[in-house]
Amino acid sequence: MPEARGEGLPAAAEQAAAAGSFERGITASGSASAVYSAGFRRIFAAPPELELSGDLLRERVHPDDRRLIDESLEAASRERKPFSFEVRARRFDGAERIIRARGRVEHGRTQHRSG
Repeated sequence: MPEARGEGLPAAAEQAAAAGSFERGITASGSASAVYSAGFRRIFAAPPELELSGDLLRERVHPDDRRLIDESLEAASRERKPFSFEVRARRFDGAERIIRARGRVEHGRTQHRSG
């Protein structure tokens, strides 16, 4: 029974910290799948019916900051070290924010990026 009571704790912690999380898997053939938490969706003010994708989120990032994302993720993958960066982004409600991302790239049959 304690597990049932604690199920909402990660979501409550994300909300209290104004944080979110995601996991994106990329196969060797290049196909991708992703899962975004409620906190992540809240950060971007994404409507619940909107299906998020890497391309859609990338469009929300300031054009001058997109290269930083690519370089950070490539370096994290190559060096097998965590990534961390800050970018300017426009939320789906039009507000502009600084988004701080940090996480890691996991290698295996599928490459996972999480943050």
